[in-house]
This record gives sequence, C-alpha cells and structure tokens, in this order.
Amino acid sequence: MSTEGRGTPKDHHTPKDHRTTEGHPTAQGPHTPEGHRTTGGHSTLRKLSVAAILLAVAALIVAVGLLLREHAPGNMGVGFLQGAAVGLLALLLMVWRLSKRPDRATTFERAWSQTGDERDDAILTRALAVLGLAAFPLTSVAAVSVALGAEPSMVFALLLFAEIVVGGVAFVVINRRN
Repeated sequence: MSTEGRGTPKDHHTPKDHRTTEGHPTAQGPHTPEGHRTTGGHSTLRKLSVAAILLAVAALIVAVGLLLREHAPGNMGVGFLQGAAVGLLALLLMVWRLSKRPDRATTFERAWSQTGDERDDAILTRALAVLGLAAFPLTSVAAVSVALGAEPSMVFALLLFAEIVVGGVAFVVINRRN
C-alpha cells in the first residue's frame, strides 16, 4: 500500500516544489523553504519548556541556598550551593552527551535518563537496590557516631560520600557482571 502523497509520517519522498502557485503548503503538510518537513513547533515548544524548567530549578536552588546561608549553622548554604552546582553541571553534561552523541553515552547516562533498553534499566535498578540496602546500616552508624559526640556536619558529609561510593561501586560491579 503506497503512502505517497497522503502526508503520513511514513512518506519520505518530499517533492522539490512543495508549494502551490498561491504559496500555500501542499497536501503533504507544512514544509520549510528548503523542502524539509516541519514539526509544527513541537520541537521549539519542547526546548522552551525544558529551558523554563531548568531555570525554575536553578532559581529554587539559589533561593534555598541563600536561605541556608543566612539561617543555617556553619557553611551549610555554601556547601549546598557548591553541591548543587556540581550536580547541575553533571546533569547538563549528561544531557549534552545524550543529545549530541547518543551512540557514545554510557550505560549510566542511558539508564538515568531512561533512554536505554531493559538491560540499562535493570542495572540501575539493581544498583539502587544495593544502595538502599546499605543506606540503613550506614545511617545507623552515623546516628550512633553523632550520639557518641562526633561532629554532626562531618558525620553527615562522610555518610553522603559513603552512600555515593556504595552506589557507584554497586553500579560498576553489576554492570561488569552483566
């Protein structure tokens, strides 16, 4: 069954002269002057919505960071802002790699962004399960340490680093075994 001339997405043949004499698009749908099909503004709308969401998240992070800087003890606000900046840069790098070079994206990038296959999702799910199992004992050790008089800010920083290491090691080990 031929789809030529019906304007379906399966129609890959775009005629050279795609406009009528009145300058209106033909039955094959809207085209650019170069003869490429347009998406009706969906791509532009999606880019704008992603940019708006990123700006809202950045504004929220800055607001929370400034509130912590004013009212939280020590340098908690500065640490929050620095950690958020590193996290946002890593997220932007991952998005850039996925959009520009999807064939070179890592298993973690594909799994975290949910653009991978079932194997990528299974690896991330199993690694997060290991992290979840390790989080309770790590948090218990941190709570006991604070109760015994250890500096809470140092204990919580070490707890965060330990959980990051456990998650990273679990992901690498599970990825290598599959």
